[in-house]
Amino acid sequence: MAKCMQQDGSWECGYLVIRNMFNFVLEKQYDFPKKIWNDTRDVTEPEIDELVKNIMTRFFRELFNDTTKK
Repeated sequence: MAKCMQQDGSWECGYLVIRNMFNFVLEKQYDFPKKIWNDTRDVTEPEIDELVKNIMTRFFRELFNDTTKK
C-alpha cells in the first residue's frame, strides 16, 4: 500500500488524486513499484495552490501551443 499524502478536510480528495497521478507520470513510473510514495502528512492549502498553478500553466501552454516558456 502506498503511503501517500492525506487530506485534512472533505474537499481535497480530487486535488490529491490529480497530484499523485501527476507525480506518478513525471517521477515515479520509471522505478515503479520500487519507488512509491512514502509521505503520509496532510496536504496544505499552499501545496494545493501550487499544484493548481503548475497544472493550469501547463494546460494553457499546451492549449495555445506556447513553446516559448518551459
